[in-house]
Amino acid sequence: MGSEQEEGLVWYLECAQLSASEMYRALWQMRENGWFQNTRGLLFGRLAHTEGTRDLPYIDALEAVFSPLQIPVVFDTDLGHLPPQLTLVNGALAKVEVYYGKGRVEIAFL
Repeated sequence: MGSEQEEGLVWYLECAQLSASEMYRALWQMRENGWFQNTRGLLFGRLAHTEGTRDLPYIDALEAVFSPLQIPVVFDTDLGHLPPQLTLVNGALAKVEVYYGKGRVEIAFL
């Protein structure tokens, strides 16, 4: 996520079966209902199908939802249904670093 940020949530999500427009609508509704308050970043898993729709690619759907909130999104990460899959633990402390297309996630338990 670039520089070190204050405490907050890091979401990790994937889109196993939704089209780009279905994903946009689901995430938009979550955003409008305040689910992403205190969010410092989002890790989005690798897609099984990356083509999106003719008028809405997946990356554009993510940008449309999260750019107004100025939340960094790391796209195409190693989590979700496609191997290799990172093991992430809900409630753990996380540090996410991304630099020129490479990234690192450290988790800790207190």
